[in-house]
Amino acid sequence: MSQIETGDLAGSAGGTARLNEHEWAMLGRSVAVKPEDHIGEAPSIDDPVVAPAGKPTDDLIDRIDERSEGPHPLSDADFEFPIKILVAGQERPGIFRGNDCFILLDKGEEYAIRIENRKQSTVMMRLLVDGLNTLPQVVGKGVETTEIAPRVNLQDARAWVLDPAKRRRYTVKGFFTSTGRKAKFRTFEVTDAAEGIAARRNFTDQIGMITVVFYNKASGSRGVATKLGREDETTVQTYRAKVGDLLAVVNIRYVSPAALRQLQND
Repeated sequence: MSQIETGDLAGSAGGTARLNEHEWAMLGRSVAVKPEDHIGEAPSIDDPVVAPAGKPTDDLIDRIDERSEGPHPLSDADFEFPIKILVAGQERPGIFRGNDCFILLDKGEEYAIRIENRKQSTVMMRLLVDGLNTLPQVVGKGVETTEIAPRVNLQDARAWVLDPAKRRRYTVKGFFTSTGRKAKFRTFEVTDAAEGIAARRNFTDQIGMITVVFYNKASGSRGVATKLGREDETTVQTYRAKVGDLLAVVNIRYVSPAALRQLQND
Protein backbone atom coordinates (compact mmCIF):
# COMPACT_ATOMS: atom_id res chain seq x y z
CA MET A 1 0.00 0.00 0.00
CA SER A 2 1.45 3.40 -0.95
CA GLN A 3 0.68 6.89 0.29
CA ILE A 4 -1.17 8.83 -2.41
CA GLU A 5 0.82 12.08 -1.98
CA THR A 6 4.39 10.73 -1.91
CA GLY A 7 4.20 7.17 -3.21
CA ASP A 8 6.13 6.01 -0.13
CA LEU A 9 5.27 2.63 1.33
CA ALA A 10 2.77 3.18 4.14
CA GLY A 11 2.30 -0.42 5.14
CA SER A 12 2.17 -3.99 3.89
CA ALA A 13 0.26 -7.18 4.55
CA GLY A 14 1.34 -10.75 4.05
CA GLY A 15 0.09 -14.27 4.57
CA THR A 16 -1.47 -17.15 2.67
CA ALA A 17 -5.13 -17.04 1.65
CA ARG A 18 -6.78 -20.41 2.15
CA LEU A 19 -9.09 -21.63 -0.62
CA ASN A 20 -12.56 -22.86 0.15
CA GLU A 21 -13.96 -25.91 -1.64
CA HIS A 22 -15.78 -23.81 -4.25
CA GLU A 23 -12.66 -21.85 -5.19
CA TRP A 24 -10.64 -25.08 -5.34
CA ALA A 25 -13.17 -26.63 -7.71
CA MET A 26 -12.52 -23.85 -10.23
CA LEU A 27 -8.78 -24.56 -10.44
CA GLY A 28 -9.29 -27.30 -13.04
CA ARG A 29 -8.50 -30.27 -10.78
CA SER A 30 -10.86 -33.25 -10.43
CA VAL A 31 -11.50 -35.59 -7.51
CA ALA A 32 -14.02 -37.97 -5.95
CA VAL A 33 -14.50 -36.89 -2.34
CA LYS A 34 -14.65 -39.59 0.33
CA PRO A 35 -16.94 -39.33 3.38
CA GLU A 36 -13.96 -39.32 5.71
CA ASP A 37 -12.57 -36.24 3.98
CA HIS A 38 -15.24 -34.19 5.76
CA ILE A 39 -14.49 -35.66 9.19
CA GLY A 40 -11.74 -34.63 11.55
CA GLU A 41 -9.63 -36.92 13.66
CA ALA A 42 -10.92 -38.04 17.05
CA PRO A 43 -9.47 -36.07 19.99
CA SER A 44 -6.51 -37.72 21.70
CA ILE A 45 -5.21 -37.57 25.27
CA ASP A 46 -2.09 -35.77 24.07
CA ASP A 47 -4.00 -33.27 21.95
CA PRO A 48 -7.48 -32.72 23.40
CA VAL A 49 -8.02 -29.58 21.32
CA VAL A 50 -8.40 -31.46 18.04
CA ALA A 51 -11.82 -31.02 16.44
CA PRO A 52 -14.29 -33.72 17.59
CA ALA A 53 -14.93 -36.65 15.29
CA GLY A 54 -17.76 -36.03 12.90
CA LYS A 55 -17.12 -32.30 12.63
CA PRO A 56 -15.85 -30.62 9.47
CA THR A 57 -12.21 -29.53 9.59
CA ASP A 58 -10.00 -27.28 7.50
CA ASP A 59 -8.23 -30.37 6.18
CA LEU A 60 -10.76 -31.04 3.39
CA ILE A 61 -8.91 -28.97 0.79
CA ASP A 62 -5.56 -30.55 1.72
CA ARG A 63 -7.01 -34.04 1.36
CA ILE A 64 -8.73 -33.57 -1.98
CA ASP A 65 -5.81 -31.58 -3.34
CA GLU A 66 -3.48 -34.48 -2.55
CA ARG A 67 -5.85 -37.04 -4.08
CA SER A 68 -6.21 -34.94 -7.24
CA GLU A 69 -2.59 -35.82 -8.01
CA GLY A 70 -4.00 -39.19 -9.06
CA PRO A 71 -6.08 -40.21 -12.11
CA HIS A 72 -9.13 -38.30 -13.31
CA PRO A 73 -12.35 -39.64 -11.67
CA LEU A 74 -13.97 -40.34 -15.07
CA SER A 75 -11.25 -42.90 -15.79
CA ASP A 76 -12.66 -45.01 -12.91
CA ALA A 77 -15.48 -47.32 -14.06
CA ASP A 78 -16.89 -47.28 -10.51
CA PHE A 79 -17.16 -43.49 -10.25
CA GLU A 80 -20.63 -42.59 -8.93
CA PHE A 81 -21.20 -39.75 -11.40
CA PRO A 82 -20.23 -40.79 -14.94
CA ILE A 83 -20.27 -37.93 -17.44
CA LYS A 84 -20.34 -38.23 -21.22
CA ILE A 85 -20.02 -35.58 -23.89
CA LEU A 86 -22.38 -36.35 -26.77
CA VAL A 87 -22.10 -35.10 -30.35
CA ALA A 88 -25.04 -35.98 -32.62
CA GLY A 89 -26.16 -38.42 -29.92
CA GLN A 90 -22.86 -40.32 -29.91
CA GLU A 91 -20.32 -40.30 -27.10
CA ARG A 92 -17.13 -38.38 -27.82
CA PRO A 93 -14.57 -40.36 -25.76
CA GLY A 94 -12.26 -38.58 -23.37
CA ILE A 95 -8.47 -38.58 -23.58
CA PHE A 96 -6.89 -38.84 -20.15
CA ARG A 97 -3.54 -37.37 -19.16
CA GLY A 98 -3.01 -37.70 -15.43
CA ASN A 99 -5.72 -35.67 -13.70
CA ASP A 100 -6.85 -34.04 -16.96
CA CYS A 101 -9.62 -35.20 -19.28
CA PHE A 102 -9.68 -33.79 -22.83
CA ILE A 103 -12.59 -33.96 -25.28
CA LEU A 104 -11.98 -33.19 -28.95
CA LEU A 105 -14.56 -30.78 -30.37
CA ASP A 106 -14.46 -28.91 -33.66
CA LYS A 107 -15.82 -25.48 -34.46
CA GLY A 108 -19.47 -25.68 -35.48
CA GLU A 109 -20.23 -28.89 -33.56
CA GLU A 110 -23.09 -28.97 -31.10
CA TYR A 111 -22.63 -31.06 -27.99
CA ALA A 112 -24.59 -32.20 -24.95
CA ILE A 113 -23.49 -33.20 -21.44
CA ARG A 114 -24.97 -36.42 -20.05
CA ILE A 115 -24.66 -36.94 -16.30
CA GLU A 116 -25.56 -40.11 -14.40
CA ASN A 117 -26.31 -40.32 -10.67
CA ARG A 118 -25.53 -43.84 -9.44
CA LYS A 119 -26.16 -43.02 -5.80
CA GLN A 120 -29.41 -44.07 -4.13
CA SER A 121 -29.98 -40.57 -2.82
CA THR A 122 -30.77 -37.20 -4.38
CA VAL A 123 -27.72 -35.06 -5.09
CA MET A 124 -27.24 -31.46 -6.14
CA MET A 125 -25.12 -30.48 -9.12
CA ARG A 126 -23.63 -27.22 -10.28
CA LEU A 127 -22.77 -27.26 -13.98
CA LEU A 128 -20.68 -24.50 -15.53
CA VAL A 129 -19.45 -24.18 -19.12
CA ASP A 130 -16.63 -21.69 -19.71
CA GLY A 131 -17.25 -20.54 -16.13
CA LEU A 132 -20.88 -19.65 -16.91
CA ASN A 133 -23.84 -21.26 -15.16
CA THR A 134 -26.04 -23.43 -17.39
CA LEU A 135 -29.12 -22.31 -15.45
CA PRO A 136 -30.46 -18.74 -15.53
CA GLN A 137 -30.49 -16.91 -12.23
CA VAL A 138 -31.13 -13.57 -10.60
CA VAL A 139 -27.96 -11.47 -10.37
CA GLY A 140 -27.05 -7.95 -9.30
CA LYS A 141 -27.62 -5.85 -6.25
CA GLY A 142 -30.26 -3.19 -6.03
CA VAL A 143 -31.68 -3.62 -9.51
CA GLU A 144 -31.87 -7.40 -9.90
CA THR A 145 -32.20 -9.05 -13.28
CA THR A 146 -32.42 -12.63 -14.49
CA GLU A 147 -29.30 -13.34 -16.53
CA ILE A 148 -28.75 -16.09 -19.08
CA ALA A 149 -25.43 -17.96 -18.79
CA PRO A 150 -24.47 -15.84 -15.77
CA ARG A 151 -20.92 -15.54 -14.48
CA VAL A 152 -21.24 -16.21 -10.75
CA ASN A 153 -19.10 -17.59 -7.95
CA LEU A 154 -19.51 -21.36 -7.83
CA GLN A 155 -20.87 -21.23 -4.29
CA ASP A 156 -23.64 -18.90 -5.49
CA ALA A 157 -24.50 -20.78 -8.69
CA ARG A 158 -28.04 -22.07 -9.05
CA ALA A 159 -27.91 -25.88 -8.83
CA TRP A 160 -29.54 -28.82 -10.55
CA VAL A 161 -31.35 -31.51 -8.52
CA LEU A 162 -30.55 -35.10 -9.55
CA ASP A 163 -33.23 -37.37 -8.07
CA PRO A 164 -32.63 -41.07 -8.82
CA ALA A 165 -36.27 -41.85 -8.04
CA LYS A 166 -37.23 -39.88 -11.18
CA ARG A 167 -34.35 -40.70 -13.49
CA ARG A 168 -30.75 -41.83 -13.39
CA ARG A 169 -29.43 -39.92 -16.41
CA TYR A 170 -29.78 -36.25 -17.16
CA THR A 171 -28.78 -34.63 -20.44
CA VAL A 172 -28.05 -30.91 -20.58
CA LYS A 173 -27.95 -29.66 -24.16
CA GLY A 174 -27.38 -25.95 -23.64
CA PHE A 175 -27.64 -22.80 -21.58
CA PHE A 176 -31.18 -22.49 -20.25
CA THR A 177 -33.01 -19.24 -20.85
CA SER A 178 -36.01 -20.27 -18.73
CA THR A 179 -37.16 -23.14 -16.52
CA GLY A 180 -40.48 -24.82 -15.92
CA ARG A 181 -42.83 -26.94 -18.01
CA LYS A 182 -41.76 -25.31 -21.27
CA ALA A 183 -38.17 -24.53 -20.37
CA LYS A 184 -36.15 -23.08 -23.22
CA PHE A 185 -32.42 -23.38 -23.84
CA ARG A 186 -29.79 -22.36 -26.37
CA THR A 187 -27.69 -25.29 -27.54
CA PHE A 188 -23.99 -25.63 -26.80
CA GLU A 189 -22.20 -24.79 -30.05
CA VAL A 190 -18.42 -24.78 -30.38
CA THR A 191 -16.83 -21.65 -31.78
CA ASP A 192 -13.50 -19.80 -31.76
CA ALA A 193 -12.46 -18.82 -28.24
CA ALA A 194 -12.76 -15.11 -28.99
CA GLU A 195 -16.33 -15.57 -30.26
CA GLY A 196 -17.66 -17.50 -27.26
CA ILE A 197 -20.20 -16.00 -24.92
CA ALA A 198 -17.69 -15.93 -22.04
CA ALA A 199 -15.10 -13.95 -24.02
CA ARG A 200 -17.73 -11.49 -25.20
CA ARG A 201 -18.41 -10.77 -21.53
CA ASN A 202 -14.68 -10.48 -20.83
CA PHE A 203 -14.57 -13.68 -18.76
CA THR A 204 -11.72 -15.64 -20.28
CA ASP A 205 -10.11 -17.57 -17.42
CA GLN A 206 -12.43 -20.61 -17.68
CA ILE A 207 -12.85 -20.83 -21.47
CA GLY A 208 -12.64 -24.40 -22.74
CA MET A 209 -13.62 -25.89 -19.39
CA ILE A 210 -16.72 -27.84 -18.34
CA THR A 211 -17.01 -27.87 -14.55
CA VAL A 212 -19.40 -30.29 -12.86
CA VAL A 213 -19.55 -30.29 -9.05
CA PHE A 214 -21.70 -32.67 -7.01
CA TYR A 215 -23.03 -32.21 -3.47
CA ASN A 216 -25.28 -33.96 -1.02
CA LYS A 217 -28.66 -32.29 -0.72
CA ALA A 218 -28.67 -30.48 2.60
CA SER A 219 -31.02 -31.90 5.20
CA GLY A 220 -34.21 -29.88 5.53
CA SER A 221 -34.22 -28.83 1.86
CA ARG A 222 -37.31 -29.04 -0.32
CA GLY A 223 -38.32 -30.07 -3.18
CA VAL A 224 -12.42 -23.66 -27.82
CA ALA A 225 -15.42 -21.85 -26.34
CA THR A 226 -19.13 -22.26 -26.38
CA LYS A 227 -21.64 -19.88 -27.87
CA LEU A 228 -25.42 -19.74 -27.75
CA GLY A 229 -26.70 -22.02 -30.49
CA ARG A 230 -30.22 -22.91 -31.60
CA GLU A 231 -33.15 -22.32 -29.27
CA ASP A 232 -34.93 -25.47 -28.10
CA GLU A 233 -37.45 -26.52 -25.46
CA THR A 234 -37.79 -29.13 -22.69
CA THR A 235 -39.15 -29.43 -19.14
CA VAL A 236 -37.15 -28.35 -16.08
CA GLN A 237 -38.90 -28.50 -12.71
CA THR A 238 -37.77 -26.09 -10.01
CA TYR A 239 -37.28 -26.88 -6.32
CA ARG A 240 -36.37 -25.16 -3.09
CA ALA A 241 -33.24 -27.03 -2.06
CA LYS A 242 -29.80 -26.28 -0.64
CA VAL A 243 -26.47 -27.94 -1.29
CA GLY A 244 -24.70 -29.91 1.43
CA ASP A 245 -21.30 -31.59 1.61
CA LEU A 246 -19.07 -31.78 -1.45
CA LEU A 247 -19.18 -35.19 -3.20
CA ALA A 248 -17.06 -34.78 -6.34
CA VAL A 249 -15.44 -32.24 -8.64
CA VAL A 250 -15.13 -33.02 -12.35
CA ASN A 251 -13.40 -30.70 -14.79
CA ILE A 252 -13.37 -31.57 -18.50
CA ARG A 253 -11.27 -29.60 -20.98
CA TYR A 254 -12.64 -29.45 -24.52
CA VAL A 255 -10.12 -28.63 -27.20
CA SER A 256 -9.67 -28.72 -30.96
CA PRO A 257 -7.56 -31.58 -32.40
CA ALA A 258 -4.81 -29.09 -33.30
CA ALA A 259 -4.70 -27.74 -29.76
CA LEU A 260 -4.42 -31.24 -28.30
CA ARG A 261 -1.57 -32.11 -30.67
CA GLN A 262 0.27 -29.02 -29.45
CA LEU A 263 -0.31 -30.05 -25.82
CA GLN A 264 1.01 -33.53 -26.54
CA ASN A 265 4.14 -32.07 -28.13
CA ASP A 266 4.86 -29.77 -25.19
